This record gives sequence, structure tokens and C-alpha cells, in this order.
Amino acid sequence: MDSGFSSQHGLSSNFRASSVRTSHPGICSPNNCCWRFATSQSKSLTTPVVDDPIQNRFRTSLLAFIGRSRAGAEAKNARERGYWTPQILPLNSPFQWIVGEYNDAEGAARLVAEHARELAAVIVEPLQGAAGVIPGDPSFMHALREATTENGVLLVFDEVMTSRLSTGGMQQILGVDPDLTTLAKFVGGGLSFGAFGGRAQLMDRFDPSRPDALQHGGTFNNDVLTMAAGAAGLTQVLTDAEIERLNGLGDRLRDGAI
Repeated sequence: MDSGFSSQHGLSSNFRASSVRTSHPGICSPNNCCWRFATSQSKSLTTPVVDDPIQNRFRTSLLAFIGRSRAGAEAKNARERGYWTPQILPLNSPFQWIVGEYNDAEGAARLVAEHARELAAVIVEPLQGAAGVIPGDPSFMHALREATTENGVLLVFDEVMTSRLSTGGMQQILGVDPDLTTLAKFVGGGLSFGAFGGRAQLMDRFDPSRPDALQHGGTFNNDVLTMAAGAAGLTQVLTDAEIERLNGLGDRLRDGAI
């Protein structure tokens, strides 16, 4: 079954299974984007291994920041820093993690430059939820974009928590265009769902018709119930006015709690 979202988030039928292309002016602009659906948010955080034809090698290291809950770096640093808890579980990820301090723009740029030869991607949340709802400083996010671009490293925004803040996610608010983005349940109408997407040049590596295609399996990636709920939510519920109302409620709650 072919399914996808158009630039207006409506269903279309001219895309590969579990895949969607969009030129939506928000997320991933200004590039033509391709999205792939996943069963859950964790499965949407795939390993971005980059083939470097010039050096004939693979970059297999990832840079994440202390406090991330799904990158596998949080558990390692929590244990080393003495605040290991049963709720923080290490992930046995088959790649090397490089860990930086969140919101340290200068330090992050230095790490990207120092590890550029083996660094495949920088994965960052625009707002760290599990670490205590820490907003990413705009200068930090822009510094990551600049450093990754200069060194040929992918920038991945984990917008599982923040993509609902505008029609183009937090990246639209910040004015930063990542190479890849991950999304989760609200795009599926609240049902179990994940998605990752980005520049078509990158996402085309998942095209199953390619002899060198990257594998992306998942029995329920294209679950019809989730697709129907997502289409209804994104076309009939999540309007600009509703986003503004919800954000206003959050602002009132935060202001009253301070």
C-alpha cells in the first residue's frame, strides 16, 4: 500500500510504501523532503552512517549531548557522573558516541571539527525533555548548523517533543534547517508512530529499488489506522489557531508556576 502526506498534510497515493515526499515550507525547508514512517519514535532514530566516496571510508561516530534520553549517550554519562538511576538504561548501540555539553556552542563546534573525519552526524533535541525541559539556546543550534555544514557532517533534529510547536516544528521557529528530522506519535493522531525524514538526496538511500539501498523494515510502518488518524489530526485538528491556543496554555502554566 502506498501512502504519504502532501505538502498540505493530506493523503496522496504517488509515493513508495512507508515513504512520503513534501515541499512543506516548514520542516526541512527549503529542500524537497522525503519521509519514512516507523513503528515507534525509537525506530525513527536510525543510524546515520555516511559513506564518504572521497576517502573510501565510513563515518560511524555520532555526537550527542548530556541529557538526551534516546541517543544512548545519556546513560553512559549519567553513570560516570554519579547520578545513575534504574530509569536510565544504557543502549547497546553499535557505534562510537562522542558526548558534548548541551548549549555549549563553542565546545560543540570544537568537537565537530576535532572528530570530523569519523563523525557521521550530530543528534540534538531543540528542547531536552528528559533532562528537565531545557530549551536549546538559538545560538547553540545555529552554531551546530554552521559547524556541521563546514565539516560535512549531518545535523539531525530530534523533534519528537517539539515538532508540535509550529507547523514547521521548532526548527522553523529557530530558523535552522537540519539534514534529518525525527517525529513521533502526534503525527499519527496519538497512536504508536514514528517518522524520520530530510533531504531527498539522503532519504533516497532508503529506496528499495536501489541495489545499495539502506534497509528499513517494520511490519506496521504503514498501519492504515495510524495513517487515517494522522491524516485526520493534521488536516482537521492541528490548525495554526489550535497550535497558537495550545502554546498559549503552556505559556500561562509556565508563567504561573514560576
